[in-house]
Amino acid sequence: MSPAHPLIFALGAAAGLVLSAGPAFAQAAAQLPIIVTASRLDAASIAITTLTPADLATSDSLADALARLPEVYVQQPGGRSGFGALFLRGADPNFTTVLLDGIPLNNATSSRGGAVNLSELGTAGIARVEIAAGPLSSVLGSGSLAGAVNLVVAGGTDVPRLTATAGAGTRGDLGGVLGWRGPISTGAGAAITAEYADDGEASPGAAFEMVTLTAKVASRDPARPDRLLLRFNDVVSRQFPDNSGGPAFATRRSTERRTAREWLAGGTLRLVEADALSLDASASWLDRRDTSNSPGVAGSALDPFGVPAGEDVSRYRRALGQLVLGVGGPAARLVLGTEIGHERGSSDGSLDFGFPVPTSFRAARTSYAAFAEAARSRGPFSVGAAARLDAIDGFAPRLTGRLGAQLQPAESDLALSVGAGTSFKAPSFYALGNPFVGNPALRAESGRSAEAGLVWSPSNRQRLALSVFHNRYTDLIDFVADPAPRLVNRARVLTTGAVASLAQPLGRTADLSLSVQYADTRDAAGGTPLLNRPAWRFGGAFSWRPHATLALSARYDVTDTRFDASVPTGVQALDAYGLLALSAEWQPHIGTRIILTLDNALDADFADAIGFPGPARRGRIRITRTF
Repeated sequence: MSPAHPLIFALGAAAGLVLSAGPAFAQAAAQLPIIVTASRLDAASIAITTLTPADLATSDSLADALARLPEVYVQQPGGRSGFGALFLRGADPNFTTVLLDGIPLNNATSSRGGAVNLSELGTAGIARVEIAAGPLSSVLGSGSLAGAVNLVVAGGTDVPRLTATAGAGTRGDLGGVLGWRGPISTGAGAAITAEYADDGEASPGAAFEMVTLTAKVASRDPARPDRLLLRFNDVVSRQFPDNSGGPAFATRRSTERRTAREWLAGGTLRLVEADALSLDASASWLDRRDTSNSPGVAGSALDPFGVPAGEDVSRYRRALGQLVLGVGGPAARLVLGTEIGHERGSSDGSLDFGFPVPTSFRAARTSYAAFAEAARSRGPFSVGAAARLDAIDGFAPRLTGRLGAQLQPAESDLALSVGAGTSFKAPSFYALGNPFVGNPALRAESGRSAEAGLVWSPSNRQRLALSVFHNRYTDLIDFVADPAPRLVNRARVLTTGAVASLAQPLGRTADLSLSVQYADTRDAAGGTPLLNRPAWRFGGAFSWRPHATLALSARYDVTDTRFDASVPTGVQALDAYGLLALSAEWQPHIGTRIILTLDNALDADFADAIGFPGPARRGRIRITRTF
């Protein structure tokens, strides 16, 4: 046991001391929130955006839904068959933790450093999506340098209901959902969802099919965290290899075939509940298997070697366990907890250099953590703090923290907030162990962030929000080709930006929303520009309900120029583009809903990666019947 472990367990054991914390905590701890995204408490200064089922209704994937948000840029080359990479406030995709009901989905064996492919995540059976921007290692541990995205799965209902959805589009895409929700006992409910998606031919050579099964049993009391979640996801896709230049420039016309199969199980049980405290135990298991068979990328004048053809089978498994003690009331709240995790990964593959060269590796590590969160309110002021100590095999213990404050005067519609925090990410198994580019001496990546914001909300439909932020990431893991190709710690990246949004009612039946983000992301050392970082993102949406059974909406989103790279072309700037989406929702009678959607209505010519044309104009119909 390392010297840090006794300290961690001592910190966790200190939870017992809150039993004598006095009357400030002698209130109902059972009211603490049960889903972890940005905090286990209603912490101040954490920017959270929530997508509701209404926001998700016209989206066929999480990537599609998140791409409409100003703080997010989603790169999805050639449609859903391309890797859906999330850039949150200009940060790398592997700096964002993606969770399902609070269970992390990030995969340390991935060559993308653990980034989650948003294209693989559908929206069926999701009650809401929470996007938290800012450093969250003090809550979630390693990896949450930029923030987190949490998909909250819908639970049971008081009345049983069966829902069936069928959809089709003009590019040969198909989809279907079958779901049941209802009570299974006096205090518990269940939800079961099956989803199928076929993306058709979004771009030449592209194909994507997905099957997802999700089941959840949970307490129908929203104040209780008790739940059991099971999920199976299976994906098969084809696309030109990354950096190949896609259908436009790739010399080798064969596509890469990828498969992904994922099993997930998790649960939470409230062990103790009293007026002054609650004690919850959680456990989860993730098992993922990926395969790829790639034709490689032919060399060019700019890169004579290209990328060799190859194949790979990777496996990743992770078990997590957690104990959380909560004490609190309206004025003061405290959470103390411990966590233990074990992850194991393997990769079995080879590259073709005229003869097969193995690329296999195996790795495993155990991590221990202790954490604390506190929140205090007095009059118009509220403050929140979080701290977490992580000890991961092979690395020195890391302490991260976050502090925030909010001011909202009584009878005022205006709220002001400030916050700052630190974060870190341990290197992935791929970065440490890949025989060609891995480096076992890599250090953990680190981040420091600060932000300030204001929100003016005089009514439920009217809201103005503005925030400014500054992020500093150090020891970023980067690839160097000289003197030998490998991954090293060297980069220091700075991001400074601002986000503004406005929601404004236009009478009783219409609403207008506008949003903008500016993010200046740069390598402090200069040199080659960072890829896939648009400085500006604009969005506008108009919705109108001319009749109780009919809703119409239009949305226009603009993405600024950004740089990308491919073997045939080198680094190039991709043009800015705007996309118009139109939708109509009609309820001809109770229990039936018909949604018509026109994506890329102006048939804009755009690309998310060099040589990968974005999907052309597409019409879709989706019919839902609830019994």
